[in-house]
Amino acid sequence: MNNRKAQASLVMIVLIIIIFIGVGLFLLISSLTTEGTEYYNLYTHDLLVSVMRVKTGYKNPCETVSDTLYCAMTRVERQCKYSMDETIKKDCREVADEVTPEVIRKVLTTKPSLDYYMIIQPEDPEHLGGEIITYGNPDVQNRGKTWTANERVLRYQTNLQIQLILTSI
Repeated sequence: MNNRKAQASLVMIVLIIIIFIGVGLFLLISSLTTEGTEYYNLYTHDLLVSVMRVKTGYKNPCETVSDTLYCAMTRVERQCKYSMDETIKKDCREVADEVTPEVIRKVLTTKPSLDYYMIIQPEDPEHLGGEIITYGNPDVQNRGKTWTANERVLRYQTNLQIQLILTSI
């Protein structure tokens, strides 16, 4: 009778060890296969949100990058005054073309193996004549593995769709 209890205990211990090994292998394999994709998806989204919130150094309507892009799409002739010297005035589009790529390039210096393409367009394609603003390398869209983040800039008259695409060089 004691032999059977010892055998049953031994079998239970072996089964528990096998279960722990199986769970450990499953967790290890699942973390290895999803780490790269999930990491870069989060990185792309966080990069886009961070870029949209960066202060440009200009006053209203160009305080942040998202404000500047909205102004460039909807208020073409509007001028932005520089915060430090109000005599310096530039069109919204000029400020957007100057600041947006610069901010993205600064952030991507930490990951020099990545290239980007950013697309800004009105939510309603017919609105504003269907104009689209783009920054970066358009070939990024055609490369194999890409990571994409989408954001909407919500405003009273027109909402903007902003898409950032990253890929490995």
